[in-house]
Formats: sequence, structure tokens, C-alpha cells
Amino acid sequence: MIRIAICDDSVKDVEKLERYLEALPFSVDIDVFYKGSDLFGYINCQEDLYHLYFLDIELGDIKGTDLAREIRRRDEQCLIVFLTGHPGYVYDIFDINVFDYIVKSVTRDRMDKLMCRVKKTLEKQGRIFYYNFNKVRYGLNAERIYLFQKNCRQIEIYTQKDGVLYTYMKMDEVMEQLNDRQFARVSYSCIVNLKYVAEIKGQIICMSNGMNINITRKQLKEVKEKHLKYLSGEVWQWSS
Repeated sequence: MIRIAICDDSVKDVEKLERYLEALPFSVDIDVFYKGSDLFGYINCQEDLYHLYFLDIELGDIKGTDLAREIRRRDEQCLIVFLTGHPGYVYDIFDINVFDYIVKSVTRDRMDKLMCRVKKTLEKQGRIFYYNFNKVRYGLNAERIYLFQKNCRQIEIYTQKDGVLYTYMKMDEVMEQLNDRQFARVSYSCIVNLKYVAEIKGQIICMSNGMNINITRKQLKEVKEKHLKYLSGEVWQWSS
């Protein structure tokens, strides 16, 4: 599921954008902010941020460009799309790493094409994990996954907010979707999200959700090195 924040002080424009997004053939989770200061306050007190931001350049209480710079400071890999009623504003935003801009008279076709690009970009970054269960396809925010654990033919997905989910995949197929700087293969049957590793004691990983995971001797050195790099914040960007 793609997490989206819309920040625009026009109720009419927000409702139009929501209708387009809710009609997409894939799941989205939308939060709306009518004031730039509200979104500014949110991103400065929350760890779990958004994949995609739609920002009105002409917000009444704060410049959309200033808000975008603050968002970019918190998350270098999120996608930012500017909303404007004046195409001339495009020339004022080239110093910000934005994904795209759209005028508020945007058509459904233009929005569909934009969101198709968004989806492909997020998939390439490894920020969304897709799996099938009971012939239904689901998408998860990879940031909210604690770990994957193989149990016989089934893979258990331990998540932050949805409990334990299940799928039938090979572990190699799981790892192919993930950012290998964020996730570590600790054994044949387990992949952990380094974000939730509380500590490593010998060959045991203590996860922040209370689970203890065994690391194979073969993987021990690589896992410890990955974990140290994660803690030190070295080059931990989502792959592009």
C-alpha cells in the first residue's frame, strides 16, 4: 500500500485528487492536511512517514517549497509532486528534488500515468513488498515489516501493524523485492529488517518486537557488518 499525504488548502482540489487516487487499481492510504504547518508538525514528530507527497505551492501559512525542503531533509528518497494553478511556478522548483508537478486542472489520464510511474519507482526502491495469499495480491509498506520467517512451505510475515501475514514464496523471491541494505538474510529460513534489530548477542538477534532469531555461522559476519553500517547511518539510502 502506498502511503500518500496531500497538503492543499482548497477542499475542492483535495476532493478531486482523492477521487482520482481512490479509483486507482492498487491500494493507497491517504492523509489530508489543509495547512502546511500541520504537515510540518506531523513529519517532525513521526517516524513512519509517507511514500508520496502532493504539495500545493501556494499554501496560505507556509510556502510549499519550504515545506518540501523540510520533507526532503527528513526523507531523501520520498516522492514529492507539486500542485499548482500556475505552470510558471515550475521554474521556481528546480533546486528541489521533485518527482513531478501537476496543474490543478489535471485529467484522470494524466494522474493515472503519474501514479503508474510512482508505483514503479517505489517498487524499484524496495519500499513496497508485494505478495499473494488465497489468490489475492497485497502490498505492504516494507518499513513496517519486522521479519520474514519460513515455516515449512509457508512464509510468515511479521508486521508492525497487521500482525502475522502469510504467503507461499521462496525466500530468494522475497529478498529480490527488498532493499538489501535495509534487510539481511540471517539464515536459510529468515530475513530481518535491520531497523528493528535491538541488539545482537553472539549468534542471536534480539528484535524490538521481542522475538529472538538465530544467525547461522555462515551469515554472522555479514549480518553484524550490515547492522553496524545501519547504526552508523553510512550511505543508507533507498536504492535508485
